[in-house]
Amino acid sequence: MTSYTIESKQYTDISEVSDIRVGLSNLELFVKAEFDVRLLKTDGSYYKSFNFILEGDDYNNWGNSDDYVINKICEVYGFVIIPPEETSNIAP
Repeated sequence: MTSYTIESKQYTDISEVSDIRVGLSNLELFVKAEFDVRLLKTDGSYYKSFNFILEGDDYNNWGNSDDYVINKICEVYGFVIIPPEETSNIAP
């Protein structure tokens, strides 16, 4: 792949996301855990992904609880999880 430098150009993308997927991408025992976070648009298509790192007290509080990880990600980025029983009542 060839790389070129261009003048900076600002893009604004307004998208609505409704699904989040989280996977462990790297683990340094007793130090930190890195997660790959993927956001999907309401139509199910890919929007974007980013890394999320748990370290320090957050890593120590994790204790392998998936709930802790997703709750921490939602806290930091302002997402709100809809409980499974509520998602079944949402019309398509």
